[in-house]
Formats: sequence, C-alpha cells, structure tokens
Amino acid sequence: MKKSLLLLSLLISTLLSAQQQVVITQTDGTRLVYPVWKIQDITFEDIELPKITPPEAGVDLGLKSGLLWAPWNIGAESEEEIGFLLGWGNPDSTNLSSDLKHFPRPTVERSITNTDNDVAKTYWGGLWHMPTIEDFEELLTLDWKWMPEKNAYKVTNPDAPEDLKDNCIYFPATGMRLGEAEPYYNDFGFYWSGAIAENKDSAVYMRFPVISEPGAEVDMSLWQLLGGLRSKHFAVRPVYGKYKVPATIEAGVADVSQNSATIPLTISGQADSLRYYILLGMEENPNERNASQSTTYIIREPIDGTISESITLDGLDYGTTYYYRAVVIVDNDSIYEDSYQEFTTPIDDRIVDLGLTKNWAKWNIGAQAEGDYGWLVTWGASEHYGTPYSGSGDISYSENDIAHNEWGGQWCMPSEEDFMELIENCTAEYKVDDATGHAGILFSRLGKSVFIPFAGYSNESSRKNSGVGAYLWTNYASVFQAHGLVMTSPLLPPFYQATSQYSDQHFSVRAVCPAGRDEIIPDGQTDPQDPDDPQEQQSNLPESTPKGVKAVDLGLTSGTLWSNMNLGATDSLSAGGYYSWGELSSDKNNNYLITNYSYYANDQYIRFEAATGGPLYFAGDANYDAATSAWGENSSCRWEVPTKVQIQELIDECDWTWNVSNNVSGYFVKSKKNNNKIFIPASSFYAGRGKSSGAIGYYWSSTLVPYNNESFERAYCLKFEEGSQKTSEHVRADGLTIRPILTLK
Repeated sequence: MKKSLLLLSLLISTLLSAQQQVVITQTDGTRLVYPVWKIQDITFEDIELPKITPPEAGVDLGLKSGLLWAPWNIGAESEEEIGFLLGWGNPDSTNLSSDLKHFPRPTVERSITNTDNDVAKTYWGGLWHMPTIEDFEELLTLDWKWMPEKNAYKVTNPDAPEDLKDNCIYFPATGMRLGEAEPYYNDFGFYWSGAIAENKDSAVYMRFPVISEPGAEVDMSLWQLLGGLRSKHFAVRPVYGKYKVPATIEAGVADVSQNSATIPLTISGQADSLRYYILLGMEENPNERNASQSTTYIIREPIDGTISESITLDGLDYGTTYYYRAVVIVDNDSIYEDSYQEFTTPIDDRIVDLGLTKNWAKWNIGAQAEGDYGWLVTWGASEHYGTPYSGSGDISYSENDIAHNEWGGQWCMPSEEDFMELIENCTAEYKVDDATGHAGILFSRLGKSVFIPFAGYSNESSRKNSGVGAYLWTNYASVFQAHGLVMTSPLLPPFYQATSQYSDQHFSVRAVCPAGRDEIIPDGQTDPQDPDDPQEQQSNLPESTPKGVKAVDLGLTSGTLWSNMNLGATDSLSAGGYYSWGELSSDKNNNYLITNYSYYANDQYIRFEAATGGPLYFAGDANYDAATSAWGENSSCRWEVPTKVQIQELIDECDWTWNVSNNVSGYFVKSKKNNNKIFIPASSFYAGRGKSSGAIGYYWSSTLVPYNNESFERAYCLKFEEGSQKTSEHVRADGLTIRPILTLK
C-alpha cells in the first residue's frame, strides 16, 4: 500500500525556493542532503514484509485450553531455528530501532493479541495469534527437556491423551537484541506474549535459561514471565485457535462527595457471565490481603463489546486517601484487575483543629451552622427525643452516646478534661453570631476558632437561660447525676463551672473526635524536644553541622543517632530540601523530571558503584550521600543518609504518635528505652514538576532496590501517613526529603 503525501509535496513545491535543500538527519547522526531542485515529490511506503508461509497446522499437545502451538517461531522454517527477533508489536524484522515509540506507535494500553499489532496474525493470518499470559502459564506446567543437539527444549504434555503423548514442540534458546547490537544473552530464550505490562512502556515475555547438562533436572522456578521494554527484540511463537477476547475492566476517576465515592466502570470483551467489584484500601496497590471488597455485582447475560457500570462506596472516612482498583471475574475463572488509582475524601467540614488532643465540632449536635442552638437532649439519650440513660460511667461510643449515634466515625461526647483543655489553651471572648444574632463564646487558637452559643437548657416544659449561658453535657455520670459544664460570658470571670444534674435535664451536646496526638507543641516553638535536653550540648559533631542540629540518642540497638531536623531545614518542623536519590543538591527549581536526573541516560537508570557501599547503597560516600556532603564528618563520626535497615529499626524500636500542631502534620518518634524523641514532619514529595498532596511523609534511604526486571529505577524510602509507617520503594528521580543519621566511627 502506497500513501502519497500530496499535501507535503504541495508544500515543498510551494514554500521551498530553488536555493533551499532538504536535510534528513538519521538516528546515527549522519545527514542526507538533497537540493530542492532535484526532488519531485516525497512519499512514504509501507515496508514489504518477507513472504512467509505458515506451517500447515499447529501441534496438539492435548491442552485443556484446546490451543495448538506452532511448531516453530515466526521467521523460522524448522523447529531449531531462532527466526526473527522483533520489537513488541512491530512485524518488521529489519527494524533495529531502540526508540520505544516504534513498538508499536502510538503507545498501546491493552493486549495486542489478535489486533492489527499482533505479529503472528500479521505474518501468518488465519487463527494464528500471539500467546497470552495464560497461554504461557499453561505451557509452563508441561515437561521441558533440554536437547543440546537442537539447542532447544523439547516440551511435552505428560497428561495428554494417549494418542497425543508423542506430540511435542521445541523452544530454541534465542537470545535477544537491543537496537543495532548483535544478539546477546544467547544462553536464554526470550519470547513475547501479546500482553502489556503494568508499566505501559513494557510488555510481558517468557524467559528461560539453558540447562547445559543433558538430562539434568529442570528447576521450573527459573522459567519466568517478566516485563521488558517494548523496544527489545525477542522471538515470537504463535498459537492457533479461536481467540476469545477476555473481558477487561477499567475504572474511571472517582466522583467524590463528602464520605462517599462513585466510580464509573467500563467493561469490554466477550463473556457468557461475569462478576465485578472494587478493591478499596489505604495502601498503594490494593489487593485481597490489604484492602476491603465492595459489593460484588453479577451480569448473568452474555456480553459482546463494551458496557458501562458504576459502583458507589459509602461510609468512607473524611479527609482520607483511598486506593482502589476494579476487578472482573469471567466465568468464575479468568480474573482481570485494572491498575490502581486513588482519591481523597474532603476534610470533614465539621472538624475544627485547634492543635489540641481532640478536634472540636464546628456546631452543636442538631445544628447546621455555627450560630444555631441545635438540640437540647437528656443525658444518655440515643436520639433527639430519646429517654435519658439511668446508668453511670463513661458512655463514649456506646449506644447512649448521641454524638456518635448521629455523626458516626470517631465522633463522641466530650469529657470534662476535654472541656478544660479547650478553656485553658484557647482565648475566650464574647461574641454575637452575625447570621443568627445568638450570643455565645468564641474559643480561638492557632488562627482557628469554635463558637459555642448560649442555647440555655430546658426541662419538659420550656427553654431557660437562652442567650445567657451554654449548658453542655460531658460523657460521664456518677451514680446519681450526670456531669456537665455551664458557660457564661467571659466578660464576667469566672465564666465556666462544672455542674451535676439529673439526666432528665435537656442540655446541648458539642462533639469531639481524636486528633491523634498526645501532646501539643506550644505556639512559636519549632523544636519539640525538651529545651533542657542534655543533648543540647554536643561539641563533638562535625564542623559543618548547622547550628541547631542535634544527634538524638533514641536507645536503638545499633546505637544509631538520628538528627532532630531534616537536611536543609532550619528547625524541626520544616521540610528542608527535596533531593533526587544520590544527588547532592536540592536546587532543582522544582524540576524533578526524569530528564533532569543525574543518573539517567540513554533511556535507562544508571547503576552506580559507591566507594563505601558498593552497588546497593551509598551511605557515607560524599559523592552520592547528600548528608555527608553537606554536614560532613570528622575523626569520630559522620552524618549519613540512613540505610533501609536503619529506617526499619527506627520503625520497630520507637513509638510513633501522629501530631498536628502549628499547622504541621507529622510523627513524634519516641524511644521505648529513654524519654528522647524527635519530630518528623509529613513533608510530601515532588514528582515531575508537581508536589504531592495530603499529609504524607517520604524520606530517602541510601539503599537501592536490587536489580529487578532489568531496571534500577527505584530506591527504598520511609513512607508514612497517619496510622501507617513502613519502608517502601520510590522512583529515584523524584524529590524526597532526607532525615540524616550520625554514625560513630
């Protein structure tokens, strides 16, 4: 097929003068130059593929799937020939490019099996197509025997029917090719499937090694299905049979509303029946072990094509990041999982964080705005007009806690101690609400406030003292009376007093919920450590140690000392600098694109060799270790980026308490052996040119993730959020914070 680019020809003839020339720059840098007057037109023509006759039939190995396997590879004419080594999705055996855009272009999002990019279908036609992951998995359950005379494995099915037991196919060790280099890894076989990998730049292939000793026992764990860049050149072994498109599912962007989310779903393919659901969790890559499962929905009638569905998830926590993925199960057997996505529910607009150990509700139970009085209820009533509770003790989170019954989650009635913390740590002033005209008390701290209106109280007959005082229940009752608090104008101190009343009195209820902290960093204080900490005086630190930096002994088994602040920070609450892994400077103008990373070249991450740590970690090597480079070392100690092992020790051997103070979220990390502690802020990270959202912390370790899937893309880090601390993996080019350690020599 010839595509004449008439428009291009017209442009050349119209726009180019006789004095111009056409310059073609080839991938190797050489240029072809032609004067315009020598060119009549320019056309693009499809490359003519070699004329290949497919085998007369596939080999029946007696497989349960019913598929037949080709007796040889694409481009071969016998079972021991290697055939063509092809880039994934490109049938041109002369294409030696290593540019990903050619395999195929544009980038695909799904399997290419039985599509126009299916190499087997392109060359052989008919019912021939590239194998799926499931086809390879079935093949790997058979017997493989190395045949040195053919440089190939003989594959047979011991469970085949008697008349098919002698049938076999051979898989030669093919090696692989990358770009214009000669094939290498010739003691391995590399065979493409038609499946795209989770990383869309890669596709799934089967790899097996050569067992040099004839008759040696084969360890099938060495036969692997891996993900490799689509630009690599592997062999293709087709299969024959009717290809039934498996059903796939794709989850769209969640539509989040308060504490619920609706997730649109697109289901495509062919199936007689199917089930689908959502896996939802608070960790990346949700699965059956770390996530919950939504209601399972069933489609009983056959589908052929694409249908749209949706699932609504209710009862979510406010202000929480969730990770989700869609799952479809076809005919109770074939499972397809979409890649995971995330959404964050909005912060509960009823929460006011005053930097105390409890968050306070913005308005009373039964109200809809700050100035509303809300309900007056009896103590221990489970609903607005419920009967009083005759018992005693703390009723928080019980069926008699009206705050918890009405609002759910972590909301509950406050204790007397909660009220006293509010009063003693906040500024109280008299105020009249603009919207309602109701008088009350405004409690303020850290630029935030809650307004408690003077709603009065009532018995069964009438409301009393409205506009004069606020009467509020606590969560506790003694044997005969329930406890409450009465507040009047701060203009006439003392403006509050505890009270005990029979439970049939009707008071207001103002809810609280845990703030996840056990102490408060006072306003203006930037170092959460005790100012009298003897570690203030540390004269043996390296000379380059910045002013205010301390080495804190947390009583760890290894003796490792942790810094009290981040690298590049000026106090314990600041994030400091954001560093790409192994780089010494954080001055990147928020450009953390992979192209701006020092250890990425020729479309791959560079495996470094640190003088101190070798190929797996760089701790203490000032060529890579930003802490050593910036804060230095002396004859007795050295500042370093911690290793993965040292981060895990910090997680395991300390108590971690979430804290939000001075508008900074993070963890108090306190020794289990002494009273020392450090504060680690949730400083997020940079990816590309953007910064992540939410109260999360990512801190580099100096440890590289071991060689995996032919990539050195990731290194280990500390990852935390409220309620979770763990070591994780992260892309090296991204910008993460660093909390140095002090290593004693």
